[in-house]
Amino acid sequence: MDIVKRLVHRWPLMLIALVCGVLAAMVDALKDEDKLVFSLIYLFHALIYTLAFCVLAKIGESVLAWLGRDREISASSVGSKGKRWFTYESTATQLCLVAAVMFLCWVPYLVITYPGVLWYDTQQQLLQWFKLPNLFNDGSHLSDHHPVLDTAIYGLFVDLGNLLGSGDFGLFLLSLLQALVMAFSLSAVVLYCRHIGLTRRFCVAILAFFALFPIVPVYTITLAKDSLFLPFCIWFSLVFIETARSKGQVLKRPLILAIFIASALLMAFTKKTGVYIVLLSCVLLLFFLPRKGRMRTGCVALVTLLVMALFNGVVLPAAHIAPSGKQEMLANAFQQSALVMKRRGNEIPKDDRKVLDAMLGHNAGDRYAWGTVDPVKGFSWSARQNDDLSAYLKVWAKEAFQFPGTYLEAYLSLQRGWIGVPDARDGNNTGDLLMTVQAQDVGHVFKGSEKFGLSALGHGGLRVKLENAVRWFAGSPFGMLIFARAFWALWLVVFVLYECLRRENGHVAWLLVYLVTFLTLWISPISANNEAMRYLITMVFLAPLALAATIAPNSSATRDAEACA
Repeated sequence: MDIVKRLVHRWPLMLIALVCGVLAAMVDALKDEDKLVFSLIYLFHALIYTLAFCVLAKIGESVLAWLGRDREISASSVGSKGKRWFTYESTATQLCLVAAVMFLCWVPYLVITYPGVLWYDTQQQLLQWFKLPNLFNDGSHLSDHHPVLDTAIYGLFVDLGNLLGSGDFGLFLLSLLQALVMAFSLSAVVLYCRHIGLTRRFCVAILAFFALFPIVPVYTITLAKDSLFLPFCIWFSLVFIETARSKGQVLKRPLILAIFIASALLMAFTKKTGVYIVLLSCVLLLFFLPRKGRMRTGCVALVTLLVMALFNGVVLPAAHIAPSGKQEMLANAFQQSALVMKRRGNEIPKDDRKVLDAMLGHNAGDRYAWGTVDPVKGFSWSARQNDDLSAYLKVWAKEAFQFPGTYLEAYLSLQRGWIGVPDARDGNNTGDLLMTVQAQDVGHVFKGSEKFGLSALGHGGLRVKLENAVRWFAGSPFGMLIFARAFWALWLVVFVLYECLRRENGHVAWLLVYLVTFLTLWISPISANNEAMRYLITMVFLAPLALAATIAPNSSATRDAEACA
């Protein structure tokens, strides 16, 4: 009877596990058959994945319980020196000490990847800055396809490097600066966890995670817009959680309110989805705040909205900067239409086919590729497409009812990286369903780079060894769990939300930034290649704060709110 009662009590967890298991099995079918197939073998896969999720959830609960139990440490059992060095109290000394530990652990990555890991998108941004032909235009003007602030930062650091004698060195300085800023930002996360009542054991665990998990340092120093975005997202999340924790009272402090607004704006300016994360998180938070605590939070959202509207509507045209195209927002819809044209093209009415051809170009079905939408959507948006958008959306909606299975297949294929379970028998999983680090083939030498002072190849041998070492560990039995993209993109998220909701003092409001970021994953134009990692890393960096929300005590929240008032 006890077992039955436990199962009944845990039915939400079992339902969540079943959904995750079925989704993972569907990805298996797509990988094996190149289409959705429902059979006994994939039903068996779903059951195995469901059981695995339940087991991992049980282990996760035990780990959280262990992290939440602080060992009684007496003065006689621990030397005063150890206690003096790592108290995790909210002081400048502790902030610098924890940041120093992190940064020292990251130094080998800075040395190995010298003069910096420069991603393909960043290369295109630099070509724009230096008025050279690039993926988006002929170099005659800038584009906001990738945030123009990011483009300016990269270009200015190359200019600085050239003044110092080497454009390569300028980008290395940016990598170094990113590492320093992130070390202090993540140090603030560690100290904040102690501030809200979490144990020293928990603080030690997340410090070790930030310092030693290779995904953290590699993507901290990577020169990509998502890495620039990360510290601002961390600052925004910390103030956001404290706002929820204090019922909005903390925003009565002008400095805290200024940090909240500044971090929100910087999120919006450094990553396209940043503005949506800010706006939706703040709006949802209003439902958790008392009436008197809503005004300042609402102002943060309003200021962000107005500034971005002014920037996009006035500043970009005045500066002759091309705006980003709508094709990025429509990526999943375009992919679904392309697969319908490929699989069911002879069933599409002639008038509807004309609309699809006008939007996607002829032979979009032939350009369909399961893992990326770039061949279908392209890299630009024309006035003609803008005029045809309304007609296209009508056809897309109509075909959703005609071909739901095809639409589902196209969507799951594009998002399979977030839901598929790695299989040790599949040698391609390293770049497919497992998280990867990029250290080679993303250097400073590319077509046109010599024209603005970039020429360094870096330590090729060391970069290869770094990638191979991470790939080897990720392919091990334990590594396949913690490096699985689905672990960070889906399984951990639903586990944290479940744990938070089932606890009497669960802090759901604290999770809003994490959950809204999670939602942005599911409009990604890619998920199962190296480039897709940049969409996922924010979830990795926010995970410790999400775990903190599940076990943080509630006893001091009222006292802190009163103190803020």
